[in-house]
Amino acid sequence: MLLGYTYGENENENVTYARVSSLVKECPKVIRFSIDILTGKINSLRSLISNNEYLIIQKQLKDALTNNKVIKQEVEKLTKLKVNAQERAEKILNIVMELKRNEYEKVGPFLHKFYCKLSRVESIKDISVINDSGKISLHDEKDKSLLNVLSNGQLSVFMLAYFLGGAVSRNQSDKFKIYFIDDLTACMDDINMLAFIDFLKYLLIENSGFMEQIFFVTCDDRVRRLIQYKMKGGGIEFTELGEGAFA
Repeated sequence: MLLGYTYGENENENVTYARVSSLVKECPKVIRFSIDILTGKINSLRSLISNNEYLIIQKQLKDALTNNKVIKQEVEKLTKLKVNAQERAEKILNIVMELKRNEYEKVGPFLHKFYCKLSRVESIKDISVINDSGKISLHDEKDKSLLNVLSNGQLSVFMLAYFLGGAVSRNQSDKFKIYFIDDLTACMDDINMLAFIDFLKYLLIENSGFMEQIFFVTCDDRVRRLIQYKMKGGGIEFTELGEGAFA
């Protein structure tokens, strides 16, 4: 039935055997079945499958160990770089702190003089450079931090005084002959603009001064005319650059 065999009329087993035998070409006439042979083949196949799984797992384990080794070496390398970076950062920080101390010591003598000259409010009588546990801070005559005493406008004027003081002190080593100053009237309500322009004029007049050229940006026409008047009055060349000059 499985093979679709059609029995003939009144066909018995002998006739069926004879008909099937005549159709057989290469198939063995007798097939012997053994449970032991089947079990052995199944066990062999199971062993083969298990062995393949074992080899796959072994390869995965070997790859994982190799990757772990590479990662460990990379971690050790990064750890060394981290230590070197921390040491380098500490050295740089020490150099920066030393530069700050030197700069404050050089700028300090000019700060109070320049601030009093530029500011409209003379609320600070003295400025001291304080070294507190390696940190530098600026105090007034009452030993109060300037950050807690000055308003935003006064602090802006103070930073301008610090900028000019730094420029004067730096002239002893690294000379910067050209300076750029943005519109001060836009952010400094407490600045004495007339005193500031006079100050710039005298700095430019000095033959041995630290400034040779200043670019000053302003949107205030009154300030522009005042700068032009002061510069020409001091015999200083003045050139006005508008938007058209940059087109």
